[in-house]
Amino acid sequence: MGSQINDFINLISGGLAGAIAGTFVAPIERVIVLKQTALKNAHTSFYYNLKNIYQQENIRGFFKGNLVNMVRVIPFTSLEFYYFEKYRRIIQHHKIVDAAWSTNVLASSFAGMTALTLTYPLDTIRTLFSASNKLNNLVDIQNKIQQEGIKSLYRGLPVGVLGVMPYTAIKFSTFEYFRFLNFLKWNENINNLIYGAMSGIIAVTVGYPFNLLRKKSQISQGESLTTIIKETYKNSNIRGFYYGLSLVYLKIVPYVSFTFAINNYIKKGLLKKNEK
Repeated sequence: MGSQINDFINLISGGLAGAIAGTFVAPIERVIVLKQTALKNAHTSFYYNLKNIYQQENIRGFFKGNLVNMVRVIPFTSLEFYYFEKYRRIIQHHKIVDAAWSTNVLASSFAGMTALTLTYPLDTIRTLFSASNKLNNLVDIQNKIQQEGIKSLYRGLPVGVLGVMPYTAIKFSTFEYFRFLNFLKWNENINNLIYGAMSGIIAVTVGYPFNLLRKKSQISQGESLTTIIKETYKNSNIRGFYYGLSLVYLKIVPYVSFTFAINNYIKKGLLKKNEK
């Protein structure tokens, strides 16, 4: 019964943390998607995209696709934290590995894979909303699905899984390791913010090329992953696989730090309330 309550708490705290953090960085996320999916020779500077979004869509444009994103983020972060704890218990119970760090790496990588696979169609819909000025509502998305088939919502899933596994493994394991070292001597919530930001920067640097290829696959007209990789390299060489990374750092620092800090804060509060 205790583990079931903890699982429920992980679902609630993870979902709320993702929703709050995701809404906060929504404008940056919109610009990132536009930059990642930009065509060759397109204007892709941060300022240009901000100005263009505002001129064409006003303030609402900065949050375009955010409602869909919340429909994706809430279950994704809920499942991410839920499966991290669940897989970690399974690994510890069966003594698959001994070291705590190895346990966290395995648990978080499989948690990321599971969460992404279960919510991937929502991620594709969010990307289509953010990357296109022609898709403005669910009817437009429905028409696109009817034209291209339901499998179009799963474009880029393999490369997405390849990217999310090391990303979540590094993100969770480094965060837990930083907390274990506890080298910051400030307030716990402030420490978690900083540990989360540091973990996010390390994780996104490793996983970014996979994330970029996933976005390009999602908005493609059915091109193979090999074709997308070749085109990306042909247009911008190796730098093309890191296109927009500096902007992602602007998003990751607040997003991951807020997600971890808020999750731990809510989780701690719910656990205390449950003990009473």
